[in-house]
Amino acid sequence: MKSALTIPGTATPLEASWLYKAAYTNKAVGVVVELGSFLGRSTIVLAKACRDSRRGKVYAIDPHQGAPVIGHKFSGPTYKKFLTNIKAAKVNDVIVPIKKMSTQA
Repeated sequence: MKSALTIPGTATPLEASWLYKAAYTNKAVGVVVELGSFLGRSTIVLAKACRDSRRGKVYAIDPHQGAPVIGHKFSGPTYKKFLTNIKAAKVNDVIVPIKKMSTQA
């Protein structure tokens, strides 16, 4: 999980820990849906929890068009970097990227 925290994003270490625990201890077998993935910080945390618990996949919904984020700078398109980050974390097999607005997905 520490490697995920090196990726730019807004989830704090405490929030990432909570996300992991919530996904890991979920008794339901199914999916985790994340609305807004940016560069994959929280997505990777959720995916590692799903893998560790042997339950489900993460459906990561984001148009990856970029947004005003960290430091109020516009990030620009994020999809390629998102894919690179989830592959580097070796969780791309647990994540289903959906490159759409949440209302379309």
